[in-house]
Amino acid sequence: QIDAEEFKKIYEPVVLEAAEASLSEGPEGGAPAESLDDADKDSDIWSRVKIIASEKPGNLCTKHLLNLYNEGGLDMIIKNFPNGIERLMECAKTGIDNPDSGIGCYAMTPSDYDDLVFFFDRVVNEYHNNPAGNKVHKTSWSLDGIDGSPGDGVLDIRNLGLKEGLSMRVCVGRNLKTFPLPGSMTKVD
Repeated sequence: QIDAEEFKKIYEPVVLEAAEASLSEGPEGGAPAESLDDADKDSDIWSRVKIIASEKPGNLCTKHLLNLYNEGGLDMIIKNFPNGIERLMECAKTGIDNPDSGIGCYAMTPSDYDDLVFFFDRVVNEYHNNPAGNKVHKTSWSLDGIDGSPGDGVLDIRNLGLKEGLSMRVCVGRNLKTFPLPGSMTKVD
């Protein structure tokens, strides 16, 4: 596992040039890694991202990390966002560590969605088949016009014949402000 200080060393601009070379030459000028088994998790992270993106095209995290890398987006992050690369890699860690992951990235703080919008927008828009990013989810919670809904607009399962108690879970897509997002929660949280 790479800690924050090691990330800084890896992503300084000079090291970025070396990382770019490692995609074509491999680490330390050797042959490039050709499979996930050959790519060392710590020292050869960009070879690993490239291989995952190639072998697991459904991993949206590595696909869009590699696109950012190839477009020079990492240079933009380094110049404009303090700790941006470290934050991006924290959000992307699960997609790199788990190549079979579909999305593979998770915001660690709510501000990651704003600060790393250049990455998360790509992943979210592809996941939702929204290449132009122009779809908007709207709901009024109104039952008007929905076939089969109760005439009084009240959903009451007792009217459907269920007379006993019912237990259900509701998944909430946003945490309370006082708690971190799941990726950065501790056991205490």
